[in-house]
Amino acid sequence: MTSYLMATYTFYLLVMVVVIGWAGWALHDAGRPFIREVFLKDYTTADLISNLLLTGYYLVNIGYSFVVLSRLPAVHNWAEVMAALGTQIGQLVLLLAILHYSNLVVFFLWKRYHQV
Repeated sequence: MTSYLMATYTFYLLVMVVVIGWAGWALHDAGRPFIREVFLKDYTTADLISNLLLTGYYLVNIGYSFVVLSRLPAVHNWAEVMAALGTQIGQLVLLLAILHYSNLVVFFLWKRYHQV
């Protein structure tokens, strides 16, 4: 039982490092032109906002990942390991999508109703 739990923790942490790191940089790089457009070509402010969003993204997702580690169920075989990992990784990816699209909505509304 302990070996299954350690395998679950190890695999979960490896996947989370890759998913959080890759998605963070990909969204940061792809979102920079959008944020620059929202802030009317004020590149300094746009880059500061983009970096703050990246930092917040990392903090929220790393914190969420450690909370999930404390909630992982007891596993007794490989089928339970895969079920637990699939559920928790799916929830993290869903959280990433919700955060990303909520940021897009906020910046869209900001651009529409404010002149920066």
